[in-house]
Amino acid sequence: MARYRGELDEERERELYGREGRLRRESLGAYDEPYLGRRSVENERRPALRRRGQPYADYLAVTSTIPFAAIVGGRQRLVWRELPLGTLAAGVGAAVVLRLVHAGLFADGGLWIVLAAVGGGGIASLQSWLRARRQQARGSLQRVRG
Repeated sequence: MARYRGELDEERERELYGREGRLRRESLGAYDEPYLGRRSVENERRPALRRRGQPYADYLAVTSTIPFAAIVGGRQRLVWRELPLGTLAAGVGAAVVLRLVHAGLFADGGLWIVLAAVGGGGIASLQSWLRARRQQARGSLQRVRG
């Protein structure tokens, strides 16, 4: 018998975890994953509710873990001016472009993917190194002046 909402009952827990107490992958089906995800959300909410008290309980009452469920349920309203429409448009544009070039992405053994990953990491490393040099130079100048 479940002691609180979202807890697995003992029989279901034995079915999923077995005698060893480890999650058996073969027992997970399409219907089990959302159930386990919901359980993990509930397990995170209870301690947070104890720590944060009534304001957090009020927040939970008007929000939802399922996207747009609170809006559909009438607990929230959609405010269009708060949405990052430019970012959403850029995301849709990127998805369309990636769909158009999808066949060529892994051509030549995935060379473009490797170059993008390694090149992006290299650029990020270079920028970080240059920033550290600038900050170090500023620090030495301030010590000389100070």
